[in-house]
Amino acid sequence: MRTSRSGDSAVMNYSLLLEVIIFVSLGAMVLILARALPRVEDESMAARRERKLGEKSAILPLEKIDAAINVFLHKTLRKLKVFVMKIDNAISDKLRSFNKKETAPKALPEKTDSQ
Repeated sequence: MRTSRSGDSAVMNYSLLLEVIIFVSLGAMVLILARALPRVEDESMAARRERKLGEKSAILPLEKIDAAINVFLHKTLRKLKVFVMKIDNAISDKLRSFNKKETAPKALPEKTDSQ
């Protein structure tokens, strides 16, 4: 019988966190690759798609959807950039305060003559 220790749960939490980060990163890479691929179609594929979907393909405003996604990504990435810069500034300030505490001259304790 094995007893659970708090160290084991911490390792499991870090493991879960790392897995989530890896899968989110993988999803981001797939999104970037999908957006980077050229959107080139030959006439036969376009004609086949028109026959399959008929009028339903004309209903979807794909250009507007693509433009909306681009605007959303642009705004989101800008906000993320500002957030990361704020975190960077906070960390830099904290490091500077640690450095000031270490380099400050320490006062020697005064000796009292209690003899």
